[in-house]
Amino acid sequence: MLNSLYFINHFILLPISFGLLAISKNRKILIFSFLIISLHSFINLFIYLSADIEKNFDPILTNFILGLLFILISFRVSDKIESFNYLRKVIIFSFGIYFLIEHLPILRGVVTLIVAFVTVLINRFLGFNCYIAGIDYAGYNIFIQTKLNIIAGNILEVNVPIGNTDINIVLGCSGVREILILGFLIKFTSANFDIKRKTFFTDFLIIFIANILRNVIVVYYTGYKNVSFETTHHIAGSILIFLALFSVTVFTLFKIPEINSHLENILGLKRI
Repeated sequence: MLNSLYFINHFILLPISFGLLAISKNRKILIFSFLIISLHSFINLFIYLSADIEKNFDPILTNFILGLLFILISFRVSDKIESFNYLRKVIIFSFGIYFLIEHLPILRGVVTLIVAFVTVLINRFLGFNCYIAGIDYAGYNIFIQTKLNIIAGNILEVNVPIGNTDINIVLGCSGVREILILGFLIKFTSANFDIKRKTFFTDFLIIFIANILRNVIVVYYTGYKNVSFETTHHIAGSILIFLALFSVTVFTLFKIPEINSHLENILGLKRI
């Protein structure tokens, strides 16, 4: 049942919403598309809840927030829809590219492998003799993922195991989703190209370095110093990522105020 629901949610509902967003700027179509994306998030939420709440807490929380956010956005769509057309383009490109990375295991594996390589390189410099133990495709077809493999309540992901540890690097360790969203939030503004280039480059570095540092902390202290995974990942790592995302958000809104204006309109923080 879960696999059928997963297929319908990811390969029917989501493409429909992307298609509608791509071909129409009509207010009613935008509302309908945002509601479909919200439904997609809540179905994801149900799938993760059906597996195991504790083991899948991060995606459960993420999908819950996204579901509520897109319901709010759908109620805010106004006849003056410049900001919503801006959001439409950001969603099509950032979510669309992430969809491809997430559902093409071979591409997902390459992105994860790059992050794992840098993580291992730094750990070896620090004196921990870990290594990349290949790419584990978790039983999925390497060209496309149309189902979920679940073991003991844990939804399996394409991952790169780190030798001499019990740690696996996954796509969520890369920060690629956040980089894509910020990148297209910046791209579709009317700011000067040079400002956009410098802002994105700074954001990319901060997010990428923060994720690499989190991975290094987890691998080094959990795999080498025997500190608990909960302490290194859920506490130290989460704090580091929060600070990085907070920093790039403040920096980006300061450098390109137009993004702030669009978000105010979309979220109803001021009259449109």
